Amino acid sequence: MKRHCDEETMGHIIELRAQLREMERRRDNALDRCEALDKLVWKLRALLVQGKTGEETNPTIMGTSISGPITAANAAPELIPNTAIATAIANSKLLLAAVKDRVQQRL
Repeated sequence: MKRHCDEETMGHIIELRAQLREMERRRDNALDRCEALDKLVWKLRALLVQGKTGEETNPTIMGTSISGPITAANAAPELIPNTAIATAIANSKLLLAAVKDRVQQRL
């Protein structure tokens, strides 16, 4: 089989691919943990609502809202916004830095 690069370069490519697989695995694990935390937060919120609607109820305040309508994003904001995006960006930057470093070492 004919290769398009020398063995040393091929070794670097293989090593970088292994590093990429590891970073992708870490990213996926982080996303799984974030999803688990998100589910836990929703369960805790449900318990808090149940506790508030139990025997000790607060009187309802009737009137006009001065803060405007509440949106879904304001009603239940994400505790750690854009976690998945930030993780993916960080991993891609690490890979790019590793590739650039290897290229500089070869020069």
